[in-house]
Amino acid sequence: MTHHLTKKKRLTGDPVRKLKFLTWRNNSAWMETMKGSRWNRLLAKEKTLSRPLITEKVKRLAKDFEKELVVSRQLQKLEGFQIHGGTIIIASGGSKYFWRWAWSTDYKEMSDIDVYNNRVYYTRDEKEDQYKTELICEDVAGKVIWRKEGVSGQVCVHNGLCYFIKTKDTFNTFEVTCCDADTGSHEELVIEDHDPERFFGIFKTADDTLFCRSSTWQESRIWRIDGKKTLVRVYENTVWQMPLSKTCAFLMYDEGGTYVAKGEPLSSWHLPKGEKPVWANIDSGHLITIKEGRQTLYYCQADKDAKVVYSVLGDLEPNPWAKTKDNELQSFYVSTPTDYPAVLFVLNDSCHPNLKYSNWAPKYKKILPNLMVKTYHSISADGTKVPYVLVKHPKTERAKGLLCYVYSSYGLTSPVGWPYAAWAPLLTRGFVMAFCFARGGGDDSEAWTFKGQREKHVKTVEDFESVIRASQKLTKVGPDHTIIYGRSAGGGMVGATTMRNPDGDLMGTTFTEVPFVDYLRSMTNPELGLTPSGLSEFGDPASDPWVFQKTLELSPMDSLPVDGAPGVFVLVRTGLKDQQVAPFEPVKWVQKLRGQNPTGAEDKYLFFESKEVHTYSGEAFVRTRAMDLAILYDHLQKKSHHRVYKMARPTRRSTKGKKRSGSRKARRGTRKVGGGNKQQKQQQKRQQQGGNKRQQKKQQ
Repeated sequence: MTHHLTKKKRLTGDPVRKLKFLTWRNNSAWMETMKGSRWNRLLAKEKTLSRPLITEKVKRLAKDFEKELVVSRQLQKLEGFQIHGGTIIIASGGSKYFWRWAWSTDYKEMSDIDVYNNRVYYTRDEKEDQYKTELICEDVAGKVIWRKEGVSGQVCVHNGLCYFIKTKDTFNTFEVTCCDADTGSHEELVIEDHDPERFFGIFKTADDTLFCRSSTWQESRIWRIDGKKTLVRVYENTVWQMPLSKTCAFLMYDEGGTYVAKGEPLSSWHLPKGEKPVWANIDSGHLITIKEGRQTLYYCQADKDAKVVYSVLGDLEPNPWAKTKDNELQSFYVSTPTDYPAVLFVLNDSCHPNLKYSNWAPKYKKILPNLMVKTYHSISADGTKVPYVLVKHPKTERAKGLLCYVYSSYGLTSPVGWPYAAWAPLLTRGFVMAFCFARGGGDDSEAWTFKGQREKHVKTVEDFESVIRASQKLTKVGPDHTIIYGRSAGGGMVGATTMRNPDGDLMGTTFTEVPFVDYLRSMTNPELGLTPSGLSEFGDPASDPWVFQKTLELSPMDSLPVDGAPGVFVLVRTGLKDQQVAPFEPVKWVQKLRGQNPTGAEDKYLFFESKEVHTYSGEAFVRTRAMDLAILYDHLQKKSHHRVYKMARPTRRSTKGKKRSGSRKARRGTRKVGGGNKQQKQQQKRQQQGGNKRQQKKQQ
């Protein structure tokens, strides 16, 4: 895709955006520079507006919530993966990994790792800038042999050479390079591509074959690297590839199609039907698939039906760094609502409870019992069945609130595993969570992902709205006690849902973090780091008037009614160092949510941390999440009659163009006598009985 933009001056901050077919003006564009006294005054004003929410009661709640989050997140810290003959231990800390030598207690953060000649090669975020990555080679004594900056998070050591990917402008991977693994010298170019819409990847398969991939979010091209840097293009007539060895792979021939097995032993396996493969080890015979958010581990043999070894709703993550050839024992991180985070050890088709490691202790059973989960299906606007799961505490009989979660972008899976880590204070206080597996996400087939990408993202929003309504009906929680949540691209889905339901008829509260909401301005501005690579996911509104129109219709910023969202309480959090979703997006959006002439916060609040990025650091996350949940919990507590369920009322969109019959007074007079809920009927009955008794007394 090519940008048809007139770039006579810097686009960011310029209120006039000129495309080949259209020019428009954005009066809030001045915020995009995020500099100057005007910007600082706006941030100070937002702090002032949000301060009344933090009452003494909320502070006490937040302190309790913080303790609960600390406990629940401790259970995610697992030492389960081992590599290099057990001499290196890899631990999970939730969203991050750490490594140490088996004889040391000193953990070091890592993104990727490889080992060669008793030297460790690993990548990690630079201490001064989390958006910059460095590659480090060190020996068993911890001495750094050499270091390289300006690289991506991937590293592979192969035949005495260290392969890595160079970056520019933070997110643009433009060159695969190799160097001498021992000295870090003699760098040589392997392949380059300066197209900012594509990104490189490198990986090794079970038979130690090295591959290089160039991808968008829609398709990929792949090369085998023979010798030092000889590139051999493979599987040219396919749109996506999952190589498992030099001659064996899962291949997809059409966009949104299904994977086809090619090569032995894969071709002789009887693969489960209707499930998408996400990982396989052809030497051990193990295969992981996903369907409706459930991941299943199979043991496969030639000409035999695949045998289920383990199945879980959530994440089943294999050890990507372990030696796979001649290694029958495989290990997997397991994260699910129905059990504690654990490392699962599997030998062939055996998965015994004794081969399971976790930080579980009896004391946690009372504090954080296993959650109850059930899968349901809602019906979307076009009749499509949408899978979702309801998660609740085992002691929750009547829901005190409903939290609906959506991401469903970039073909990534929904984080349904171990919800306690982020939501324990609400789950232990009677809230039910609904995880929506909408079109566009990676929770089901590739076709399911394809049906919610680019201009079809509106299907994701329609799916989410149907899940909200269905969840409310099952839990008997009305809109007033319904919270919708999404972060980053999921924040865009939540923002669009708020834009389409601004009166609070579907949900009363929106909670979002680092939301991508300024679609038109951001997707027509290639100066922003993730815009070029995001075009294959969201479409290119700068090149096509039809795509521009579809983007406009879904943009939370551009299609919000003039009075904002008067019926929705909105809490937004961002980090001022975020380079993935620019902080000016949520700041601009909050102003727009308040309508044209706000007199105050109008129940729209912005919170931010000046030194945090797209994903908050561990300590900051716990502190701020505890405060956010305390504010939301206090807000919902102030609403009464949460147990009286009312169906979500028609939105202003669904009633648009329909005539109302008469005035409000006239309509009130036409209501049937005896209508209303059970309490009203009982009261009417008592009044009638009392009237009859009084009449009888008079007659006597």
